Amino acid sequence: MSVALGAIAAFGYIRQWPEAVLVVLVVLAAIHLILAFVAPGVLGRINSIWMGLGFLMGKVVSPIVMTILFFVLFTPIGLFMKIIGRDELALKSGGGSSFWKIRTNSQITSESFKYQY
Repeated sequence: MSVALGAIAAFGYIRQWPEAVLVVLVVLAAIHLILAFVAPGVLGRINSIWMGLGFLMGKVVSPIVMTILFFVLFTPIGLFMKIIGRDELALKSGGGSSFWKIRTNSQITSESFKYQY
């Protein structure tokens, strides 16, 4: 956390933020660094709050990202494959009572189990 605050202060220094903001960021970074070495137990409560916030953000952001990924990536590919008539699961070619594929090589040897994939 102190590294993050120091990085934000450095960014603010490059962007010429007001000096009061930079001083507050540096002081907070220094206090956090000192507490981390002298009394790490004090930062335990802050850490649990921070982790809880991260957990809640993950609960909200993850479904949004996955929905966007589904509709931007997988839906167009699926629609394109449907338009060109591609049937990867061979669901249309059946017609019988089962979708099992008939084996062309009926001999089973110990070598056939070696490289299955």
